[in-house]
Amino acid sequence: MALHFAKTEDIHRLYSHAALYKYRNVFTKGYIMSGYRASHHRNAVNRFYNSTDTNANLGTNVMTNTGAYICGAESPNNGYAFGVSNTWGASVATTEHIKFATETWGVDTAHNMTVNRRNSDSMNAEAAAYLTGGGSATTDKLDYTTETMTSSGTMASCPGGNAAGYGAIASDLYGIQNNSTNNRILTFSTDTWSGNTGTQGSGWAGPGQNWGLNTKEGFGYFIGGNNNTHGRKMQQVYYATANTVTVSTYPTGWFDSTGGWSSGAYYQGETNNVAGHNHGRILGGFDTWDYSGLGGHSQNIFAFKINYSSHTVTRETSLDMIGYDNGPSGQNSTDGTGNGGSSGAPAAAR
Repeated sequence: MALHFAKTEDIHRLYSHAALYKYRNVFTKGYIMSGYRASHHRNAVNRFYNSTDTNANLGTNVMTNTGAYICGAESPNNGYAFGVSNTWGASVATTEHIKFATETWGVDTAHNMTVNRRNSDSMNAEAAAYLTGGGSATTDKLDYTTETMTSSGTMASCPGGNAAGYGAIASDLYGIQNNSTNNRILTFSTDTWSGNTGTQGSGWAGPGQNWGLNTKEGFGYFIGGNNNTHGRKMQQVYYATANTVTVSTYPTGWFDSTGGWSSGAYYQGETNNVAGHNHGRILGGFDTWDYSGLGGHSQNIFAFKINYSSHTVTRETSLDMIGYDNGPSGQNSTDGTGNGGSSGAPAAAR
């Protein structure tokens, strides 16, 4: 009987296929693209590294299109900012991308959504990005294998999911849209929606720009929101059931009335959330009171880090947004795009 030894590349391939979801792809950095302050878009891009929690400004005027109340996602090669336009308040289908390898930006019509949107969130699966809400219940799917958006009508519409301001999260198997007093769950294997699934935590109701933060721990978070009820809560949502619990009414690390970071009398909404391996980053946002000393409600550059095991939030000044004049609102992506300041486009990169 002959003995056969697997070649090194075969072993690596076998391990890659069998690896748990948590370790299949490890995010090492993230990007925040665009955002806004005081009804003005910001054309800036920040890049941070998870290992050192350090942030850098990649420059201004680097994007072709800017945006506010946009959302982001990431494929293995690109980060995406969906719904960008150089016109304030516009509802558009335009998508801008960043190539991670070269950190160059561009627009490809193959990435554009099939409908116009504003003020939506994205569900970022391993094989595709899904978008719904923002003024349309149509579900768009950007296939990462072909890097193209599927044609309109290919996906079922989200039940009751047309409103703006609903947050979304995703795992490898499911996507969740936070929709008023109920969650909607999207099963990626069949691209089908289930309506009014799961339960909400106490005192929680959308919409409110309670943007999502993904993890690889079987749950995700909805962070804050744009009113007194949402902004003082951090919701933990289980992907398989869409059930929601309030992790903390006043998360450790949130604003307080004395200018500290614990009791939660102040809060952050419209945040730019980027997934990491054991921690997530919450970069910039909108505070309801005048913590930042800018006169009333204002966008800000403040950054936080959340521990997935303990659900605690800590202030991270080394990650504060740069080049945003105290407040863009962009969209995040673990690979390449993110929310900058307030309601921007985040992305996470491997």
